[in-house]
Amino acid sequence: MTEDAFKAKLDFVRAEAKAAGRNPDAITFSSTIFMPMIADAESAAHGFATNMGGVFGLSAEQVMRMPMALIGTPAQCIAELERREREWGTRHYILSGFGGPALAERFAREVAAKIKKTK
Repeated sequence: MTEDAFKAKLDFVRAEAKAAGRNPDAITFSSTIFMPMIADAESAAHGFATNMGGVFGLSAEQVMRMPMALIGTPAQCIAELERREREWGTRHYILSGFGGPALAERFAREVAAKIKKTK
């Protein structure tokens, strides 16, 4: 569930692709976001991450970087997804049904529509 564990899995896939004679840079990675939370204030996002961290034994900062979570204000979520693309190579996301249609619509309008595409 941690960023380090996720990155290790990505490294494994890239190494296996290379070993098979394939270009690891040609792989498009995706991730499912099971815990999306778009907050109106950074303090609310941090509080949510702190509570989730208690469940997983992680700090709020670790939770906010978990591949299965996306927690923050719209600006924080945009920055985090752009960071994930830069550092992990993930460019596709599956958003779980957590939060219902209202959250999905807000995500589409305030986050996904404003992400700078690098490729």
